[in-house]
Amino acid sequence: MLTFYSEASVLVNYIAQREGGADKLKGKKIATLYHDSAYGSRDARPARLLAEKYGFENIQIPLAHPGNEQSAQWSQVSRLKPDWSSCVAGAS
Repeated sequence: MLTFYSEASVLVNYIAQREGGADKLKGKKIATLYHDSAYGSRDARPARLLAEKYGFENIQIPLAHPGNEQSAQWSQVSRLKPDWSSCVAGAS
């Protein structure tokens, strides 16, 4: 069964694997777009905990309902130049 922590953990573990190990996450920037609702923001806390554990910068960018228009948020991602970016919690 997926929980909000396991959802965030799957993403971070995937990135760690692609980077060559969890120790390689230190100093990386990971940006996540999420649905700006009570449901969508539940991933934020687990992502903060994982950022503290592995030392990466956790960038959370909200998407207003219904999430169809994302150009401003993806422009923000481009300006921030993260090492990794994703879209979670029904925001895609």
